[in-house]
Amino acid sequence: MPGGQSPFGFPDFYGAPLKAAVQDGRLPQSVVDGMAIRVVTAVVEAGLLGRPAAGAPDRDVRSAAHTDLARRIELEGAVLLKNDGVLPLAATAKTIAVIGEDAAGHVQTTEAYGGFVTREGIPVSTPLDALKARLTGASILYAPTPTGVDPLPAFEPPGGFRVDYFADADLAGTPAQTAQAATVDLAAPPPGLAGQPWSARWTARFTPPASGRHTFSLSGGGWAQLYVDRRLTAEVFKEQFRLVSQGVVELEAGRPVELRIDYRPASTIIGPKLQLGWSGPAEAEATTAAAAAAAKSADVALVFAGDAVSEGGDRTSLALPGDQDRLIAAVAAANPRTVVVLNTVGPVLMPWLGQVAGVVEAWYGGEQDGAAMAALLTGDEDFSGRLTATFPADESQGPGVTAAAFPGRDLAVTYDEGIDVGYRFYDSHGQAPLFPFGYGLSYTTFQLRRPSLRREAGGVIVGAEVANIGRRAGAEVAQLYLGFPPAAGEPPWQLKGFQRVKVAPGQAQAASFRLGPEAFQVYDPRLKAWCTPAGAFEIRIARDSRDPGAATPACG
Repeated sequence: MPGGQSPFGFPDFYGAPLKAAVQDGRLPQSVVDGMAIRVVTAVVEAGLLGRPAAGAPDRDVRSAAHTDLARRIELEGAVLLKNDGVLPLAATAKTIAVIGEDAAGHVQTTEAYGGFVTREGIPVSTPLDALKARLTGASILYAPTPTGVDPLPAFEPPGGFRVDYFADADLAGTPAQTAQAATVDLAAPPPGLAGQPWSARWTARFTPPASGRHTFSLSGGGWAQLYVDRRLTAEVFKEQFRLVSQGVVELEAGRPVELRIDYRPASTIIGPKLQLGWSGPAEAEATTAAAAAAAKSADVALVFAGDAVSEGGDRTSLALPGDQDRLIAAVAAANPRTVVVLNTVGPVLMPWLGQVAGVVEAWYGGEQDGAAMAALLTGDEDFSGRLTATFPADESQGPGVTAAAFPGRDLAVTYDEGIDVGYRFYDSHGQAPLFPFGYGLSYTTFQLRRPSLRREAGGVIVGAEVANIGRRAGAEVAQLYLGFPPAAGEPPWQLKGFQRVKVAPGQAQAASFRLGPEAFQVYDPRLKAWCTPAGAFEIRIARDSRDPGAATPACG
């Protein structure tokens, strides 16, 4: 894997080329033997040797317990980021606008390639259906707006495209071949250049028929960049499979613009693939207007937005794909009681955060995403998920923001954050993120109090009381952070443990952590050993990485 028999049509990397490499001495046979032994060892240890699989590979073997587990994972993983009193959905909310294809048949439950949630023969719970089933006394208005992750209809400018093919991977020198094409629809290497490095460039002149926001889509594998009047508008960055990038640009009717697509196929394992799509401003304006109208006539508006990310490709932006940010802003302008539910693979920017009443990070929720979201949004279940990543305020924050770090220069990537990885970078550089690592809200209110610390043989026991001072049961995630002596050169705080604590209203439960000697050690590269720095350590139990929490006495 991948091989010539792959249903995805991967090129044959590990068949004949591998055999040839062994035969001519470029690859030792022992390396191949070691790889094979590790695979067979795993098969033996799993008890699969001599036990051929029975039944059809697509057989549905799920039980009720499996379904319940899928629902529970999403219930405990979704994070409530903002709530200005609009959630849980009140029983008096008689009309609810549900906006976005991500609420229905396009709900983003899984990444595109790798870990799959199949839809063939297995029902996937969608938020729209689940909300209708739960809120039988409410009127639900549905506005199916685009998600920004699908290819658009093929773009065919009146004069077509000039296509230049280059006999190298960097669009350098004089084109080896030139052709004309009605549209961008690449499915194979150009004639005469197969089996060697090549690249391609499409150029065209386009006169917009109408003023407004024009949307372009690039779909395919490899590295493709769309420029509109020399402005980078959409990019599929070194995609090994086949995903879509949409870009939106304001154009004026009757004013011609130059289009250019640069394409390099070397990074794809599915072979060269590329299509260009387009939609004019009328389509976007119509769907946005319909969504705003639905929101305006409702007590509450729920906007479901998301992305589509896969292994084998890099994100080129933290913004939501397509025109989803503008859609959310338009809906919030029509109804300030708007809640945004995000099905995203990780952090995204939120230029509309101050305009909406609520935000939920639902991640990729799996096959029970809809059932879980309905339970959380209506208050049948409480939010208890916490952020496993920092959400930056803008794309200048955090590590890896320079061109040397991403995408790198001259095939070299510079990692210069050192030990300041993740939330540690934000703390070390004094950056205020949009939402900090470990953050998450609840429908009830918690307090962390009565911190304690006691020594025992080989370490210390740290504890605190988690009190629920609200009116309903809930679960808090107590997080233990350790601050090293300044001379140690460590980040300001480091997470050393976390514990989910369920607490009834008016009650308190203890959270307890044990820190062994290794928790206080740092690696000294000069001594090539783990050492304990001299000085006082600070310990706090907090609700997130920026919460001052309940601090314990300093531990020397």
